[in-house]
Amino acid sequence: MSQNENGALFKTENLHLLLTKEDEISDNHDFSGIRTARKETGVEIISAVPDVQNFYQRIWEMGIDAESKRKRQGWGMTDFRLIDPDGYFL
Repeated sequence: MSQNENGALFKTENLHLLLTKEDEISDNHDFSGIRTARKETGVEIISAVPDVQNFYQRIWEMGIDAESKRKRQGWGMTDFRLIDPDGYFL
């Protein structure tokens, strides 16, 4: 993972996820038309990782604040939440 003031890039063997601020999207980008779309309501992006404890530790070591601590949910999944700059749960 890499992070700067404009966003963060998560990379695994099978996934690349870029989170960036809305104003970083150029006018000719495919997503430029969504700038005025309503965001953050009812959206949660779930990314399954083989070792959630290790991933959580890496996030913590990078100084990224998690919205919730790592915990085992009632349905059996261990998870934690992050929030991107637009308010989406990750």
